[in-house]
Amino acid sequence: QNPSQGTLFRATQFLTEELPIRLAHRVKELDELPHNLSSMPSIIKVKNWYAQSFEELVSFAKPKFSPEVKKRLLEDPGEITELPENKPNLAVNSTPGTPRKSVSLRHRYYAHVEDMDWPPEVRVYNEKFTKLIEEIKKRHDP
Repeated sequence: QNPSQGTLFRATQFLTEELPIRLAHRVKELDELPHNLSSMPSIIKVKNWYAQSFEELVSFAKPKFSPEVKKRLLEDPGEITELPENKPNLAVNSTPGTPRKSVSLRHRYYAHVEDMDWPPEVRVYNEKFTKLIEEIKKRHDP
């Protein structure tokens, strides 16, 4: 599958809203560990990573697009007649002889965006966000 720059942008919008919430929950959970575990240097280090990632995500520059591009990104495409094919979830370990499981279509996030020639600023925004996510991933997977 080759998603369009518009579809990638919609995915970045989802992540910019969802990831800070999840990171904030992790920080709160680490603060509330029992038996004074939250004062351990390793826990503090991880908590600071989460807090730094949270800050980077919420302060990431908002996109500046023309009114036409904004309209195309936000308009309702109407009825979607065909969703992309369901692929096996490679992250789920399967035992020999059992088929791999696929994610149910009704449990997937998918934001259909009308195909068009996307202006360069959409691609640039997607690339900057991808770099940010890669840096966050490096921090959390040392």
